Amino acid sequence: MPSNQEPKPKLLWIQGVTCNGNTHSFLNLPYLETLLAKYELLYHPILASLYNFETIIELKLECDVLIFEGTFDPLLKRHDVLLKDVLEYYSNISHTIIGAGSCASFGGVFKASAPERNSGLIFNESDSFGPLLGHKQKVINLSGCPIHPEWMGYTLSMIADKKRF
Repeated sequence: MPSNQEPKPKLLWIQGVTCNGNTHSFLNLPYLETLLAKYELLYHPILASLYNFETIIELKLECDVLIFEGTFDPLLKRHDVLLKDVLEYYSNISHTIIGAGSCASFGGVFKASAPERNSGLIFNESDSFGPLLGHKQKVINLSGCPIHPEWMGYTLSMIADKKRF
């Protein structure tokens, strides 16, 4: 890489309890390929990525932008690892966290399966509550069921271009 170019921000997309609607909506973004070229895509559950999920859960990678899709359930496991531990590690090191969709933003429909524990990242419906409440200054909630792909595209473009909201 030429020395005058800054490194691309590292992007990680993980999923909680989800129907995958936000991922599928995002795939309809007309300029998806151009947008993703601005990032180093560490992991996405559907898109070709640099790493597989087994590497992500080793909790050794750096991450600049974390996208979380789905309702947060503190008991949810992926590959026998609590997803809350994965979320905690990457949220601590990320500069920006995006709650993709209504489930990640407010708990959504999957909150109903265990309302005493499931939530969004920083909200449980309208109440301030969630695993990332301590990181709320770096969380961007993009609600919608599913999210509009242009909202995600615009937000990621602004982040990659170092523009402020």
